[in-house]
Amino acid sequence: MKNARVRRMPAFCVLALALAGCGSGQGDPGIPGAGFVSQAATARSEASRVRQARSKVAGDLLYVGGDRESYVFTYPQGKLVEELPLGSFGMCADRSGNVYFTGVRTITEYAHGATEPIASYTVGGTAFSCAADIETGRLAVVVLCISGCKGDEVAIFDHPGAPPTTYQDPAMKSMLYCGFDGHGNLYVDGYSGSTVTVAELPAGSATFTDYPVLQQVVNPGQIQWDTRHITLEERFHPVIYRLSFTPLGAQVKDTVALQQEGVRAAQSWIFGNAIAIPNGPATKRPLDIRIWAYPKGGTPMQILSHFIPRFREIDGVAFSAAPAR
Repeated sequence: MKNARVRRMPAFCVLALALAGCGSGQGDPGIPGAGFVSQAATARSEASRVRQARSKVAGDLLYVGGDRESYVFTYPQGKLVEELPLGSFGMCADRSGNVYFTGVRTITEYAHGATEPIASYTVGGTAFSCAADIETGRLAVVVLCISGCKGDEVAIFDHPGAPPTTYQDPAMKSMLYCGFDGHGNLYVDGYSGSTVTVAELPAGSATFTDYPVLQQVVNPGQIQWDTRHITLEERFHPVIYRLSFTPLGAQVKDTVALQQEGVRAAQSWIFGNAIAIPNGPATKRPLDIRIWAYPKGGTPMQILSHFIPRFREIDGVAFSAAPAR
């Protein structure tokens, strides 16, 4: 196993971060959609405990999805411990630490630290991005239209093996990334015509509500819940926007500014007090992973580099918390 080069910045050499999982929050009975739990959630939780027995590596892990192969690092040590023989357009992780890799017509699931897949999900187009609901265990996937369809869609799976329920937004035919908040509401970013838009699919609803983003965004990226806000990644000279939603649209409430961020970025992941972003300096493709304090930003705390072969690129990243024993 080849070793990645890990570079830490002096002011942040010790990563004593209180990791709080993957951006989770607790349901509030006073908020519509809170406590929306399918019967499959209990069965899925039990199945996850069984699957975790197949894990090969203990401790918290950082998964990196490349265009042809993927990588597993210990965190915060930054040691490369596994290479997985599959690429990914985008990644996500659930509350059990299982990690999902998107691909053409399929999503592949690995248990935390496992070297063999434990489940797969089939869709009718290209699975581009995904998100797991912390309340119910549902898996949402943005599916890009290949041909003969009316636009991109979201497929939501209750559990492996079950057919998904699919949703389209007539006002936003071009979709990119998706993320659940702490109450089971799903948010998807993309384009309504030429306008960058965030669409909300409330828990239990089949209809999207669209919010134009009231901020110039060139390349919208990951959309994720940070336990307080829905966040939107700008992948060109990357920054993270923390959003609030009004009848006028999605307003930027706060901006997480990053230094030494390069020009091109891919799908990011917020976990606890940190954010990991695939980074590309100048005009090059994303070739390393840079980790910043979140929401402080500033200079990177840690850089993982020199692990991906030449002429490859990184498309996404996900943090997998070690399952409770």
